[in-house]
Amino acid sequence: MNKSKLLTLTVLLSLCISLSCNFQTSARCQQLCSLPYYQKNKTFLSESVKGQTDLYLECTCKEDSLTSDYRFAGYVAKNGKEAIPILIERLKAEKDENKQLKIISVFGQMSVEDLHGRQDVVALVKQTVTNMKSGFLARLNGDGRDEKYAQELAEKIELDSKELDRR
Repeated sequence: MNKSKLLTLTVLLSLCISLSCNFQTSARCQQLCSLPYYQKNKTFLSESVKGQTDLYLECTCKEDSLTSDYRFAGYVAKNGKEAIPILIERLKAEKDENKQLKIISVFGQMSVEDLHGRQDVVALVKQTVTNMKSGFLARLNGDGRDEKYAQELAEKIELDSKELDRR
């Protein structure tokens, strides 16, 4: 990597870090994330489907961000058909690609039965993925992992929507 790219990357990374340090999460997220593991799950599950979706999209608990994100996505997905209209509405309105990817991840964790025949979900996910652009740092580094992941999820969701027809 040449020096100018390295300098640019360093400046951008510093800027991103400083911005994220100043980023304030909502009191609701801070409260959820401060809870012990078991209580965090219990609190999350006590919410309505819309409340779970909101918490999942807004909160990333730093101490276990990957596991909490995946676990919370699974909890929302287990709401099945009840969650689909809420997720569709949120995906249509969402401009933040990270949150779009989180919503698509929930669809990716839904059961085959929930997605069966839901060509509206397939079309929306495919359109959203098509419109996604890699994050700025990912483009700078030539890394399109989020885009590739989103495309793989879109393919899985499409296959899941047709799975029962093939049985």
